Amino acid sequence: MKKAVIIMLSLGLVLAWGSTSFAGPKALMETLCTRCHKLKRPFTKKKTRAQWEATVNRMAGRSPQITAANKAEIIDFLSKVRDVDAPVQTAKDAAKLTEKEKLHIPSINAPRKVAARSKAKIRVQIGKAPHPMNKEHYIYAVDLYVNNRWEDMVELEPGQEPGVEFLPTMYKTFPIEIVSHCNVDGHWSAKTEIKAE
Repeated sequence: MKKAVIIMLSLGLVLAWGSTSFAGPKALMETLCTRCHKLKRPFTKKKTRAQWEATVNRMAGRSPQITAANKAEIIDFLSKVRDVDAPVQTAKDAAKLTEKEKLHIPSINAPRKVAARSKAKIRVQIGKAPHPMNKEHYIYAVDLYVNNRWEDMVELEPGQEPGVEFLPTMYKTFPIEIVSHCNVDGHWSAKTEIKAE
């Protein structure tokens, strides 16, 4: 029987490969929303678009710094990445990936074991063959989950490489999930585990 363990995760760095400073909707939320609550709060929920509109409008009523354009951008973003009706897709058969799965399933390159309280470099490429990153078809965000709990996100834009890196400090062993978000084909997940001993 496995012994139950608890993980504490401190994100020392998250970035896109070869990225410049891209200030997307998440960065906007870090500026505006964290004046009242932690950024994690909206990312741990899933709602319909109507529900997100109600939530953001309510929050904007408490913060005059949030403009109409800000509200529209945040609502559009949360309605995509945290849509209660949008399924997160996984590989049906890891040994026989479909062409769409080969293009979208995150490929996770991470150590199987690290020393407790050390950082684990998690490099993620979207797709076995790199996913397109043009204006018509691209990955716009990649999420990191620990124990089914959202921890952080890297935003991407057309022209960037479809890869990101997370550098958490691992205190204990726990499962890791990466979810990529495609503007055309939706949400795709892959999982692994990093032991910390």
